[in-house]
This record gives sequence, C-alpha cells and structure tokens, in this order.
Amino acid sequence: MSQAKVRALLEGRLKTWAEAQGLAVHWQNVMLPQPAGTYLQCFLLPAPTVSEDLLGAHRSFTGVFQISVVIERGLGPGPGESIAESLSALFPNNLRLTGPGLTVQVISPVSCGRSEQEPDCYYLPVSFAYRADLI
Repeated sequence: MSQAKVRALLEGRLKTWAEAQGLAVHWQNVMLPQPAGTYLQCFLLPAPTVSEDLLGAHRSFTGVFQISVVIERGLGPGPGESIAESLSALFPNNLRLTGPGLTVQVISPVSCGRSEQEPDCYYLPVSFAYRADLI
C-alpha cells in the first residue's frame, strides 16, 4: 500500500526540519510523554484510494497531512503562527517528494485551522492536501 510510502516521505521531511529546529514531534500512534514547551503532532489523514482508468491499473492516493503545533498556554497565538509560517515554507504548494516507487505532491497551500485552547496548552492545526499517483 502506498499510503505508507506517502507517510514516509512527508514525515521524513518534517523530521529533518524539526530536528534542526529543536522541536519534538509526536508521531501518529507512538506513545511519548508530553514534552515541556513547544512540540508538534502529525497525522496522515488519507482519503479513499481511487482508480481513474478503465483497466483499473491506476491508483490515486490523496489526503491531508496535518501538523498540530502545540505551545504553552498564555503565550498568545504568535509563536504557533510563526511555526506555521515555517511549515508553509517547508511544504510549499506543488512541492514534489520522490522516494522508491512513488512521488507525492503537495496540492494545496499550507493553511491553519481553528485553534483550540486546553487547560495546559494551545493547539494550532496546520495542514495541506497531497496526491500521489501510480500508473
């Protein structure tokens, strides 16, 4: 299944950048203790796989890659919005990432969703759409 390849390409780029920034990342379904300060949570949210040819050989893998920026409560939205700007530069619209047997393309600009304030932290969801085709 190529969603795993899509995940590897997107998460690999995020991991390299986050390490350079000194930011921890909570990967999907990996239990880690909540770090102090700012960190990221990421989620691959795939849409149903489709085939757009009459032979049924084509596969189109689409979905949304979401990165939640988690910051301490009481700092205002600025620190989270700054990281969102950096993520927008990291995953520009039409970016292509190529790995073994698959190229995934960012097909929408990075955008921020509705922020949420919890008792101990502030979440800012940042996401973009992707697509990868196998023919």
